[in-house]
Amino acid sequence: MRVLQPFLVVAFAFAMIVTLRQRVSEGEAFQVVLIVVSASLLLTVTVSDSVIGSRSRLLIAILAAICAGVIMGIGGQGWPGTFSYMVALHASIRFQPRIAAAVITLNVAVAIVVQLFWAPVDITPWWASLLVFVGVIPGMARYTRRQTLAAADEVVRQSKRAAESEARSRALGERAAIARDIHDVLAHSLSGVSMQLSLADALFDSDRTDEGRIAVRTARQLVVTGLDEARAAVQTLRGDTIDPVSAISRIVSGPTETFAVIGTAGPMPGRWAHTLVRIAQESVTNARRHAPGAPLHVALTFAPFAIDLTARSGARPREAAEHTTASSGLGLVGMRERAESIGATLDAGPLPADDHGYPGGWSVRLRIPCANHEEQR
Repeated sequence: MRVLQPFLVVAFAFAMIVTLRQRVSEGEAFQVVLIVVSASLLLTVTVSDSVIGSRSRLLIAILAAICAGVIMGIGGQGWPGTFSYMVALHASIRFQPRIAAAVITLNVAVAIVVQLFWAPVDITPWWASLLVFVGVIPGMARYTRRQTLAAADEVVRQSKRAAESEARSRALGERAAIARDIHDVLAHSLSGVSMQLSLADALFDSDRTDEGRIAVRTARQLVVTGLDEARAAVQTLRGDTIDPVSAISRIVSGPTETFAVIGTAGPMPGRWAHTLVRIAQESVTNARRHAPGAPLHVALTFAPFAIDLTARSGARPREAAEHTTASSGLGLVGMRERAESIGATLDAGPLPADDHGYPGGWSVRLRIPCANHEEQR
């Protein structure tokens, strides 16, 4: 209908002018002028909305309604009434119901007034002009359909935006997880390598060659271990499962470091196991970096309602101060982010000077409530 409408307007206009040819010769050319004007106004429906704005559309509809009403009032319900029905259909499709009703009422009112006071003959009853309102029915159906489709399109656009936003958030979360894994692996392995190479350098300077070679071999072993941990991190990111008990036992391997498991480990989500291993690794790395040679105890407790990981380290020996390495400052932040991502809590801070076992040391405690189990599966 949208494609045919311009041709129908021209065809009806031509038919009306032919019908009125005899009257035109009698001096009633005014109707022909109104027909041409009304047809021209209706033909603007083919012009893009970017050219004709909504206010201009309404003004054009009002002028077309007046012209069509005069034509129908003078000529009756035959060909002259066609434009009134076109105006009614166009207004009910294009505008909201309230505005469309006002335009159609104006058309009918003009037609009735012209027929009652200025029409040369009583061609049709005045109330016949009210039939123009019948044209509202298909127009309103089309308008409702357009509004429904527009609302559906908006829902689709909002869903697409929400999906894109979720994808961006997920991508940022994955990037943060990768950054934490890279930091944990590099900090754990490279800090140990740095300490062993510094020790080897000092031993070689003191002509303690054999001990220096042992330190170099230890550094080499740390590099191999770091590569294994990097592979394990990649496997975890890919969704592979890991055993937190065995993984943590490999991490806590220093001469002054101990590891204890309390309770029986049960099945747990991969994200929990990954978080336990990474936080244990970061805790051990921090203890080795800031308090090399100090005692360190890591405990993994499996209780009915929670899983606790505790790492307690002693104070830094004075003689080891010159061997400590600089911290990136990202370890504690990364641990807290990991804990929050699975609904766990992390407490980290210095131990009091009168603490039993580790006076003046450092403590890290991760607690995973088992109530979150079903949510994290």
